[in-house]
Amino acid sequence: MKNLKKVDCALLPPCSKTVRNKLQRAHFVSIVWGNAGSAHPDDELDPCDYGWQMKGGNYVPVWFSGPSVPCDLFEDEETTDVADQEVQNGTDDDVAEYEASNSGSEVEWNDDSGSEDEL
Repeated sequence: MKNLKKVDCALLPPCSKTVRNKLQRAHFVSIVWGNAGSAHPDDELDPCDYGWQMKGGNYVPVWFSGPSVPCDLFEDEETTDVADQEVQNGTDDDVAEYEASNSGSEVEWNDDSGSEDEL
């Protein structure tokens, strides 16, 4: 962990779901611009079918759709309950052993992003 450098999360590539929504919005804009010579270039187009959603009377981008993590990432509830019970049944010796093994290895908290505008 000491060798990790700061990582700007904004530089990570987007996932396929995010890219799909961005491509849909770009496709919508290209259709509208392609029909710019007509009086109503967006006739018969629903922006909600192209990566936009209606919020408060305005269209806003759909940034992400679907679950953010895979379902199989988390253990099933039965396994988690057994693990929780084992932790609760731990002895004071286990806690002392853990604290002794981790003393002196305190790593200073390091923000992984230098970006000030992240939400």
